[in-house]
Amino acid sequence: MYSKSTLLVAVAAAIGLAVATPVAEPQGPIIGSIEICTGQDLSAHCTYVSTQTGACVEFPDGFHNDIDSVSPLEGWSCTLYSDDHCTYGAYFVQGEQDTLPTSDFNSVICTPNA
Repeated sequence: MYSKSTLLVAVAAAIGLAVATPVAEPQGPIIGSIEICTGQDLSAHCTYVSTQTGACVEFPDGFHNDIDSVSPLEGWSCTLYSDDHCTYGAYFVQGEQDTLPTSDFNSVICTPNA
C-alpha cells in the first residue's frame, strides 16, 4: 500500500504540473467594425464596415466623401482618412460621433482600446 506522504507527494506533483501548464494565446487578427452613415446622428444610408486591428479598410461604394456620422464598435477607436489608403486627412474617433467636421472620408483604421 502507499503511505499518506507518498500519496500527498503524488497529488502535489499533479497539481504543480496543472498550474505550470502554459495557456496558449489566441491566434489570428482581432475583428472589429465601425458603423458609417451618410446622415448626421447615424441616419440616412448606413452600413457596417468590418475591420482587423491596424489594417486599412476602404469604405464601400456609395460612401466615399459622404460620411456624416460614425460609431465604432464599443471598446474600439478608429482613425478616418480622406484618401483610399489611410495615409492623409486623419480624424480620430472614439465612441459615437453624431456629426463629423467634414464628410470627406474614404478609409479607416481601427484598434481595440487598451
